[in-house]
Amino acid sequence: MLTGTNGLSTLVAQPLILTPTRLKNTLEENKKRLNIFVELNEGEKLGRVEEIIDDKKVITYYKEEAYRGQWIARWWYGEGRMKTIDYLDEDFTEFCKFLDEMIDKSSVDPFCNYVKITKDTRDFINKILPGLNNLKKTYNDCVEMVAKVDSIILTLLDFKEKTNESVRQKNQNPVKLMVGRVGTSYEV
Repeated sequence: MLTGTNGLSTLVAQPLILTPTRLKNTLEENKKRLNIFVELNEGEKLGRVEEIIDDKKVITYYKEEAYRGQWIARWWYGEGRMKTIDYLDEDFTEFCKFLDEMIDKSSVDPFCNYVKITKDTRDFINKILPGLNNLKKTYNDCVEMVAKVDSIILTLLDFKEKTNESVRQKNQNPVKLMVGRVGTSYEV
């Protein structure tokens, strides 16, 4: 039975965040977290630090160049190969959820709201692919690492392939949106 307020008292005001804005913010968060792969060179190894900033967990990667005794420091801080695989799995699983949502949204996008975000995502993928390949070369003797990095690379390339057509179509046939006076159109 509804109360005198027609049940509206049970609704909680939630901030309205439009999907393109939310996806853009998610892309920026992923870029910050995965940016280490843009400049990762062969032979460099990864570590990760988790901090709490403003009641939010912030994950930051760092890289270590090879040096004598590096294995001792990495062992001491618990930063081994298997831990790196766990980091990759966790962070790229989150990134792939974002990519899946981008594929869903960009496949039905009559107003081209997602084209720029898709292009930015594709550009970011192009920037991190060399670093992922360098990580694979660094751990070429570790079957699990090579398999994990190959899986990530294939997923990223799959995203690019799936979005090729939608980006191409949007570039060739921009939608004309009729706004205002008759005969006035604006490209989106």
